[in-house]
Amino acid sequence: MANPDRNAQDEGSGRPWAMGGGIVLLGLMTSIIANAWGVQHKEDLSLRPYTNTFYALGLLVSGWGVYKLLWFAPSRKPAWLRVLITAVVTVPVFAAVGLLLSFLFLMMFYRFG
Repeated sequence: MANPDRNAQDEGSGRPWAMGGGIVLLGLMTSIIANAWGVQHKEDLSLRPYTNTFYALGLLVSGWGVYKLLWFAPSRKPAWLRVLITAVVTVPVFAAVGLLLSFLFLMMFYRFG
């Protein structure tokens, strides 16, 4: 018998945390695109606020994904504490996933490039 408290999207997957990982990657890709755009147009200082804004947006989206990863199960912790823990964990996760993906792409480039 199905648990009525579970969301419909979690019924089929059995991995309620899986969406959080995808959102972290989406935020990282947003920041990568903003960074690449900023590097390509670094002499045009009028675009710098846009690149910084999109980079921060990518970090915020990654934070949302980290929140979903950390708190996919119900918790008794207050909301402010969950947000504080998520904020502390987001930057290292963001950096670690970025470095891991950079390493993997570099190895793929050396192997298949």
